[in-house]
Amino acid sequence: MKKNRYKTTLKVLKSTEIDSKLEKINEMPTMNTKSVYSRRPGFDVEESPYIFDGFWDGGNQLEEKAPTDFSQNYLKNDPTGMDTSGLIADDGTVLSELPPGGEKFILGPIVDGFIVDGDKSYTNIGYIQKDTRQFVLLARIEGQWKDGMNGSHSVWDGTSNGLKIYNDKFTLEMAQWIQDKVFTGNYVQNVPYFYSGGESQAIKCPACPPNMKGGNGMGPNEVLQQDRVSDFDLEIDELIGNGETSEKIYFTLGRYSHQNKLDINQMQDIIKKIESKQRGKS
Repeated sequence: MKKNRYKTTLKVLKSTEIDSKLEKINEMPTMNTKSVYSRRPGFDVEESPYIFDGFWDGGNQLEEKAPTDFSQNYLKNDPTGMDTSGLIADDGTVLSELPPGGEKFILGPIVDGFIVDGDKSYTNIGYIQKDTRQFVLLARIEGQWKDGMNGSHSVWDGTSNGLKIYNDKFTLEMAQWIQDKVFTGNYVQNVPYFYSGGESQAIKCPACPPNMKGGNGMGPNEVLQQDRVSDFDLEIDELIGNGETSEKIYFTLGRYSHQNKLDINQMQDIIKKIESKQRGKS
């Protein structure tokens, strides 16, 4: 019988020890050498099949940006809807981009909320508060960020005339920064939060508590795009259809997790899909 060299990896992936899982996944090999990763003394990065922690951008410092979990996956383990662990680190570090100059008073990822009030409309700008997931209002623009984003409503012209500021540290330039994120598609839809300021935008969130609202999350460091998940599903289907071994399939998962920086919940979901497909094939 052929020895399963990845038995340890499979065992770790299926265990309940999150730290061990992440540590082992970081040790799995990959043939992706598109990016240059952190140097180690006496080690040739270009010749190594491994990816190490951190990203080396050519300078002296490592740039370490944790992925932003704007998804609704956390609701599987948190029926209260208040968890912010994928958005704000334990030490208060915000796990998303913030407008320049906003780091000292914007204490969570930037989100918006579109609201229709009679024949008028406006978009709230705020951030998600740590451990409560409450929306903290910073400012408001008239209308929407760009044409067609929420139907045929008016579009903010990017000037101070259509901007109302509630936090005096927030600036016009910060609102323009957010609008630029929307124009370039650097945001995530249907991000849930609690809003206690009256009417707010409803979102698609079947698992959300009844009183949750939401909007768009701005400037994620990195998110797992749904089209990448679909591509990976097709790759797994092909491997299973071709009768590949479990070690080859989980090797592929290890490589994919590196490339897309999957969190432990995403890996567990994919493992369940793989096991289900394997049972269906047998």
